[in-house]
Amino acid sequence: MILAGDVGGTKCNLALLSERGGRLTPIFKQRFRSKDFAKFDLIAKEFSRIAASHLGDEKIRAAGFGIAG
Repeated sequence: MILAGDVGGTKCNLALLSERGGRLTPIFKQRFRSKDFAKFDLIAKEFSRIAASHLGDEKIRAAGFGIAG
């Protein structure tokens, strides 16, 4: 499972993607308003809580983020 994110001042999009046979398939995605959270780690914790049921037995083995600024 791969965690991908687009982190900006207005919004933060996070997604879980499954990789099989060289293809990425979105499993779960969530958009957060940046102003609702004091720090990015709070967004990450909330995403982890919400997305836990989509992980099953899989673990996140890679992550990539695009960050504004």
